[in-house]
Amino acid sequence: MRSVLIIIFSFISISLFAQYSESLISEAYDDIVSLMNTMPNESSLILYEEFNGNFGAEFTNVLKAKLSKDKGYSFINEQEQKRLFSEQLKLTDPIYDNMPATPTLQPPKWLLTGEANLLITKKYWKKHYLFNINFTLLNIQNGTNDFIYAKSFKRKWSPPIFITVIIFIAFIGILRYIVYSFKGYYALQVYLSGTLFLIIYLIWVFL
Repeated sequence: MRSVLIIIFSFISISLFAQYSESLISEAYDDIVSLMNTMPNESSLILYEEFNGNFGAEFTNVLKAKLSKDKGYSFINEQEQKRLFSEQLKLTDPIYDNMPATPTLQPPKWLLTGEANLLITKKYWKKHYLFNINFTLLNIQNGTNDFIYAKSFKRKWSPPIFITVIIFIAFIGILRYIVYSFKGYYALQVYLSGTLFLIIYLIWVFL
């Protein structure tokens, strides 16, 4: 029984204090991919810079991993590219046999730059999440912006429906106990006050 109660309270705690950063990233990525489907579906090398902003590093990592898996893109940053170029130059040394005379690195097609910020505010004792993202895919060969993206995604915390149901049931039980304790006196006042409280609670939930 104790284990069941611990699981229930853990589930309630997770629901009450849930963070929405992962769902915002997922929503943003799905939107990005749906728009990118209009682009040629080809495996290309992308030279990237880590996104600016307080959520830039996290979103850059997610975007790289998911686009690599879903679209077949490859990513490399400037430092990695310099290191690979240096390593290939070493292979032209005469001590290596059957090596090409010049480096044969694949040239990147796009340069990925952008910014991602996650703003968390509180209003009416509820957290509001605002995820702003903008980035461009600059075609390195011809200097055009092949893909420009700028959008905001919002979330607000609200108590899960099962929490609201539990509160309603518990509060009705408390009201009945109060009325019983006073032997039915002030029943109207108690129920009116309880109804007013529940109405205020519902208004707060949907704010």
